[in-house]
Amino acid sequence: MLRSLQGGEWVHVAEEGLLILGWVAMWRPIELLLYDWRPQRRMQRTHQNLARMRVEVSFAD
Repeated sequence: MLRSLQGGEWVHVAEEGLLILGWVAMWRPIELLLYDWRPQRRMQRTHQNLARMRVEVSFAD
């Protein structure tokens, strides 16, 4: 839409600004997809192991 306008340099600046804004908006989802899933998976595995553990409760008199 911006490219259809006749504005010269300002249109180019606006296009680049929107491009940067798009990358900034996508940064966290991309970071989550590429890096942050490992600790989450490790925590999930820990919780699964805890859920399978046998627990015995004894009372001392």
